[in-house]
Amino acid sequence: MQPLQLLLFIPFARLGIALLKLENLRFSLEEIIAMFKADWLEALHMLWQVNLVAVVAWAILAVPIGAVIYFVMLPIFRRFIPATNILKTDKI
Repeated sequence: MQPLQLLLFIPFARLGIALLKLENLRFSLEEIIAMFKADWLEALHMLWQVNLVAVVAWAILAVPIGAVIYFVMLPIFRRFIPATNILKTDKI
């Protein structure tokens, strides 16, 4: 899952920046490289903020996307996974 996580970091970061209206956060590879060359502590601080914004965007989207996936997959699971009766007791 790590490659998928890295692949989705940029879209979630951009979405979080747009949702929270934080246009002052610059997030391009060239700007990050320039910031690390100028002041690496400031660059780490900026990346921490971008990471936090990406987590906020993920948290906002996780509930509706999770609900959609649940309701889409529920009929499939009901069809292909047989129900078991856990309350049924066998007498010895």
